[in-house]
Amino acid sequence: MKEKILLSSAIITAAISGCVSETDKQQTADQPNVILIITDDQGYGDLGFYGNPDIKTPVLDKLAKQSTRFSNFYVCPVCAPTRSSIMTGRYSL
Repeated sequence: MKEKILLSSAIITAAISGCVSETDKQQTADQPNVILIITDDQGYGDLGFYGNPDIKTPVLDKLAKQSTRFSNFYVCPVCAPTRSSIMTGRYSL
């Protein structure tokens, strides 16, 4: 008798946990994808989609046409302050 109760409790728990994870999947599917491309020692005009005629970047050009581009940005000369600015949303001093 105890085994039947334990087995049915386990089945009910598994069924409920399966429903919860499916709900979470549906909610996360509606959120937009965010990709940050951070490079080292690259200037504003070093990419084809910003007007450089010499450097060919066809994949990044296609990505830029389908995305939102930011033209007003600030960076720091070393990576740690830049990463902390991205994580906190505040400009480092």
